[in-house]
Amino acid sequence: MKLIDIDRIHYLESHVFYIKEFDSSVVVMDRRMQILRYDMRFAIEYTPLGETRITFKQISPELEPIKEKILNKIKAMDQDGKFIND
Repeated sequence: MKLIDIDRIHYLESHVFYIKEFDSSVVVMDRRMQILRYDMRFAIEYTPLGETRITFKQISPELEPIKEKILNKIKAMDQDGKFIND
C-alpha cells in the first residue's frame, strides 16, 4: 500500500488546550492500483518542552502496515502549519 494523502481534516473541539484532536481521511493506493479512502482520528499533544506526541484514536486495520508513513506525514503537516485552527 502506498500513502497518497491525508485530507478532509476536521478539528474537534476539546477542553484540553494542549491537545488537538482531528477527524480525517487517508487516501492510499493498493497493489492493484486502486485508490482507497479510510477514515482516521488522531490527536496531537504539545508538551511544555516543545515536543509533539501523535496518537491514533481510530485507525483502520488495513492501514497498520503504513502507520509509520502516516505518522511521518502528520508530523510534516504539523511542522508546515496545516493544523493551525483560526
